[in-house]
Amino acid sequence: SFIKGAPARHKLLPTGGTVLTTEEKYMAMVDKCFPDTTSNLKEEFAPPLTSMPGQFPVYLRLPYRRDYYFCFRQEAKQANFLSILSACIRHQNQDFLKKKTCEVQAFLKAIQLYRQEKGKYEAWDMMIGSDVRTVEASYILVQENLLDGMSLLKKECGATGRQQEVLIHSDMDQIISSRALLEDKLRASVSEPAERFCFEGVQPYLASVLEELMEPVSSGFLEGRALSEALMDELCKDLQTNGLTDELNKQLAQMSRPNLLSCYHKIASLNEKLPHLQERFGFSNVSSLVHSAQIDLQQ
Repeated sequence: SFIKGAPARHKLLPTGGTVLTTEEKYMAMVDKCFPDTTSNLKEEFAPPLTSMPGQFPVYLRLPYRRDYYFCFRQEAKQANFLSILSACIRHQNQDFLKKKTCEVQAFLKAIQLYRQEKGKYEAWDMMIGSDVRTVEASYILVQENLLDGMSLLKKECGATGRQQEVLIHSDMDQIISSRALLEDKLRASVSEPAERFCFEGVQPYLASVLEELMEPVSSGFLEGRALSEALMDELCKDLQTNGLTDELNKQLAQMSRPNLLSCYHKIASLNEKLPHLQERFGFSNVSSLVHSAQIDLQQ
């Protein structure tokens, strides 16, 4: 009914969510978030229903927001919902970082420079999921208070930019030669220590890092490819046997949204290697890599 134009019965923001399919795993995650040895947390944070309407539950754990519970009577419907919900979470976690607007790029650059001042150069967990929404909300609140001044500043910068373009064109040759001279000086002072560091501190470990990272990613993509080939073979056989039918159209629709849940799990198994990667190579997290690989597999 929603596809036909009916309004949604409920909307939720799944950013940063964790999807679980058993009560035991859900309660274990709740216990980690609210450790308390003096009270019975399992009673306080018990699932919303004592009598489950179906035997295939889905728990959505959301940081900073209320959790959600879904239940299905058929395993196939549960698997389809898990695939869609997981895809929503991945896109909500990653899409903000891909925006090219000047506000988003300035926001990301400011955080990058701030972390570099603190000696932090690795990927940051707060730039993934609901935590970035918290930071972003603060950023938007400040932006709203400064919006009028920022709009005026944009106009002034635009006018100044057009004036500078005229001056730049007249001095373009000198600018290009000065830039080339500066690049040569920087390259001469930086290239030797940078190459030595890469040769001693990066290159010896690069093959091992790639092997550790690519094993679960490749297994997920190989399973996805095998699934697509199997669906295509079955579709071709039905087409040769029965021709174009309504059933064939249904199969085509299913091919556009295959159940890739098992493939996603194989890629997500990279998280299990994080302690090993952290110990050997100093990795702090692999969430961004996992989500990006899962999005690429879906596309």
